[in-house]
Amino acid sequence: MRLTRNYEYVYGLIKARMGNRLKQYDYEAILGCEEPRDLFHVLSKTVYGDTLARFKANTFEDIIEAVTTSAFNNTENLINSIPKSDIEILVEYKKLLESRSLVNFLKSSIRTDNMVAMMGVISFGSFPPGYYDIEVSSKEKHNFPELTQIVENSISLVKKHDCMAPLLKIILFFCEMVSRKILKSSSSKWRSLSKLVNYMTEATAIESIILSSQSGIAPEIAEKWISFKSDAKENRFNILLTEKNVEKVISKLKKTRYGFCLEQQFYKNINDIVERFPYCVIAKEAHSILAGYPFLPSTAAAGIMLNLVEVRNIKLAIAAASGKLDKLETLRLLTIS
Repeated sequence: MRLTRNYEYVYGLIKARMGNRLKQYDYEAILGCEEPRDLFHVLSKTVYGDTLARFKANTFEDIIEAVTTSAFNNTENLINSIPKSDIEILVEYKKLLESRSLVNFLKSSIRTDNMVAMMGVISFGSFPPGYYDIEVSSKEKHNFPELTQIVENSISLVKKHDCMAPLLKIILFFCEMVSRKILKSSSSKWRSLSKLVNYMTEATAIESIILSSQSGIAPEIAEKWISFKSDAKENRFNILLTEKNVEKVISKLKKTRYGFCLEQQFYKNINDIVERFPYCVIAKEAHSILAGYPFLPSTAAAGIMLNLVEVRNIKLAIAAASGKLDKLETLRLLTIS
């Protein structure tokens, strides 16, 4: 564990990592790999080279595991570099970020051909391993009753309505949980996460609305799957719930601060939007946080966010290189910033 524990140091770590993040040509090189050894050679020249050197990576799956492990290690490194008194803050936000991976796991379990969702499963160690399983053990149900109830209820609603939107209730649950902690705290350090949580809540609700509209879910049902703290937000999004045409929903959303992540150039169909949109928002808001000052827990949170986005990008590119995804479609799904 490092002796240096301050946000200037954390910011330096993140900026160094950002300077070495993969570029468009790196992903194109990954997509051009025909054999695992070619992929190993490409990635060994990046910041993932040290991790790969410690793994016995003989297959595409081995390399995916190594890259996923690097996400966990990098996140732990950032958390261990902040002041000890602030670790609880970041651990709570880490749960919120990882809830997206939990949703991806459930999506890929319900529809086993959803390789894009499977590549978005990136564990930070926030949840017991059993939660990455449709059948959660009785012990884990006992220790995490509220989460278990939401997971089981969401899966039930997905099967009932043939729509993935209810799974997003899991992410909204963690958004509300962190929001409550922020409201209860008088610390500016907790409040530094407020904007990130707010944007995550809104982006998740938008995703839910798009999915609900695509599946023809009645507004009164779709409304129950999203939740907000302020009446202003409720009124703005309730208007979208009544729009039955999903293309019109997206057209209206393009006029909001999230419009950049819904531009036509980034997607071919609605499914592309749903898969790429949340990661585009995560990357955009992370960069916004890192452009500001002072450095606070939100700074470290932004570093974790960018780490999550890049590792998902790499896993998608590897899946395409191995023939599990279409290469051109995969390029559209990547969030390269």
